Amino acid sequence: MTGADQPLPYARRPDDDTPLRTVDLPATPVRDRTIPATAWVEAPDELLRLGDDLPGAPRAEYKRRIGPWLLWRAGPARRADARYWVARVDADLLKETTNINEKAPWRVGGKTLVGDRVQVAKDYFGVVQMDRLDASRAVAMVEGKDGLALRTLQLP
Repeated sequence: MTGADQPLPYARRPDDDTPLRTVDLPATPVRDRTIPATAWVEAPDELLRLGDDLPGAPRAEYKRRIGPWLLWRAGPARRADARYWVARVDADLLKETTNINEKAPWRVGGKTLVGDRVQVAKDYFGVVQMDRLDASRAVAMVEGKDGLALRTLQLP
């Protein structure tokens, strides 16, 4: 690999605050820049506040699309606390043009995603660290009211 082809180290990636819609979020990990949650036009408030309780209040950053799932993280990947946020988005919903606009997934319940075609993976809230356990499950360290707990979670 030449220098131009190599990914930038995490700490050296410049912020890219260019407004993006869900359909424009890259499918693969972004290694040349950082996309903050504030750049995602449809970002829910809970994502914008994801790292507020962590030291330094790191903002959430887009990591990648995994099938219909969007992965965001506030904080570093290792050696410190971080929070993950995962949401499932039906790609066909993004291509519709009839009876839909940018507010459609949010109409019922205000700032809460609704319907079976758009989901927030609430089981992943509070996840501090996670690793694949087998083909369908992950083992996760989850922070809750009573401190840290080790749990298994179904993978999407």
